[in-house]
Amino acid sequence: MTRTPHDRFAKDCLEELLKSLGKFQAPLEVKDELRQIDAWFIPDPSSQAQRSQLGLLGSIVEKECLLEPVRAQLSPIEIRNCLRRQLIFYGELQRRSGREKRTLTESEFPMLWILCPTVSESVIEQFGAKEKEGWPSGVYLAPDGYKLAIVAINQLPKDPETLWLRILGKGSVQQQAFNELSALPKNEPLRKNILELVGMWYSNIQKKEAATPEEQELIMELSSAYLEWREATLQEGIEIGQVQKQRQFIENFLLARFGAIDETLAATIEPLLNLSMTEVTNLMLELSSLERDEFLARLSSDTQGQLPESDNSM
Repeated sequence: MTRTPHDRFAKDCLEELLKSLGKFQAPLEVKDELRQIDAWFIPDPSSQAQRSQLGLLGSIVEKECLLEPVRAQLSPIEIRNCLRRQLIFYGELQRRSGREKRTLTESEFPMLWILCPTVSESVIEQFGAKEKEGWPSGVYLAPDGYKLAIVAINQLPKDPETLWLRILGKGSVQQQAFNELSALPKNEPLRKNILELVGMWYSNIQKKEAATPEEQELIMELSSAYLEWREATLQEGIEIGQVQKQRQFIENFLLARFGAIDETLAATIEPLLNLSMTEVTNLMLELSSLERDEFLARLSSDTQGQLPESDNSM
């Protein structure tokens, strides 16, 4: 069961980032009064190159793991609840292996990663977690027997390697991450997909008649990223509308001039869409009196050779 709006937002973000890299299951139900682990991830061995693009998150999911994003400052009670769900899940793995008549190796028990906006030093010390070589600041690993790691998002270095975790943070940390996300190249697929998630969640929360204090806080933190998404979506809609209008104009011209659009004429449409509407209109008027072969030859020349050669046999 989703406990808070942040839980759902965090799970959706993690799923968007990881779904093409392996098996992502969220939530993962475990027995004992129907408890749920937020997410269970099993990496696809062939996705190594893609995982590396996710920086620290990619390193975390190099091996099968359990992911528990939390919204509030991490408390000992919350850690114990996560550990309880982890141990129940381990028990299910052991029962399954027993039915299959095999013994589980230690490496088959997945690591539990708790992703939290902040955690106090005293809480970290209670569970014996420490920073270790090879991991950036903000990543704490408990003694091996726990199979537990805690990521304090507000302590992570503010660099591209940690971006995909910092968007799950809180306050100024999350705001800066959203700013960095918006600054990524517009053709970056993850940028578009995560901003779209932000937009949907912002809209859903705003529609509620009585938002909770936490939801109001989330609205504030998502607002700038939502505005970026809305502006990009509106602009994309305008551009799509313009392209469709231009395509229709070209098709109408070709139909009127030649009576039908065969494969060769159809191949002229895409290169013409790279021109402005004014350029297309002037070009069509200029070439309107030419016969088919002359028309194709001139069109090929004026669009810098982007068109296929004319089929003179037709």
